[in-house]
Amino acid sequence: MRLNQIIDVTVTKVEPGYIKIDYEGKSATLQITELTWKPGKLESSDYVRVGQVIRVKVIAIADDQFSVSLREACLGGDPWNDPPKVGERYFAPVVNITDYGYFFEISYFCHALLLTENAINKYQLGDRVNVEVSSVKLSPNRVEVVLANEP
Repeated sequence: MRLNQIIDVTVTKVEPGYIKIDYEGKSATLQITELTWKPGKLESSDYVRVGQVIRVKVIAIADDQFSVSLREACLGGDPWNDPPKVGERYFAPVVNITDYGYFFEISYFCHALLLTENAINKYQLGDRVNVEVSSVKLSPNRVEVVLANEP
């Protein structure tokens, strides 16, 4: 096994916050944060089941211990390798609603926040809205949008 190698592992245990896996007799823990690039609350059982063989990427090796990532092995990779840019426009769906605003999926697992005070309507999940990126912060990964003016 090598760092950054893509390997097939078998799921041996699924818990709410982690997953136990086996690779050629060696066990490791797949942390819930390494399941997907999708933000928000995650349930391990929504992604894997005991006995399933999954493809993961080796992200750390120390002595006999290793760490893996399912999200790193997914097609599309890290959505933050090419983050959105201020001024870019999207016709995006609402994917989450909070007390302080609306989250839009503007690209592959990249969500952007429209603050409630910047919204002119009340939106529902699935509504598609023209938005424009107003702010991008790479640490932590955050994108804010405003409503896009019509061309």
